[in-house]
Amino acid sequence: MAKKSAKPKQSKSRPASDNPLPVYTEIAKLKKTLHDLGKEKEGLEARTQELEIHVGLMIRLLTTLCIEKFGMRVGVLKRLIKQAEQEAIRDSQIIQLENWYQMNPKSKKDKPQTPPPDAPGDPWENIS
Repeated sequence: MAKKSAKPKQSKSRPASDNPLPVYTEIAKLKKTLHDLGKEKEGLEARTQELEIHVGLMIRLLTTLCIEKFGMRVGVLKRLIKQAEQEAIRDSQIIQLENWYQMNPKSKKDKPQTPPPDAPGDPWENIS
């Protein structure tokens, strides 16, 4: 007769790390978080829509004031709007570049550096 090899008995209970309850509780927490985020998203979308309507009304009001009360011609108003749009685009590009290449904040010990002198004919002088 051949001897059977002695194998240790495996317990039928799972180790504590395989307990499914913590997984289910984490899933429930994630579902609740997703639900809350969905509610926040709906609120933000409604707020954005309200702001868009408000901005549209303000644009109409300003246009009416400029043309009817200030006596501006439509061509002059269009030119001013184009100039404002170009400045806004330029400013947003500058902000984006500053965010991309953010420098570490200066410590209080550092002395502020004097800015270099402006170049003659600098277009930024006309803006400010």
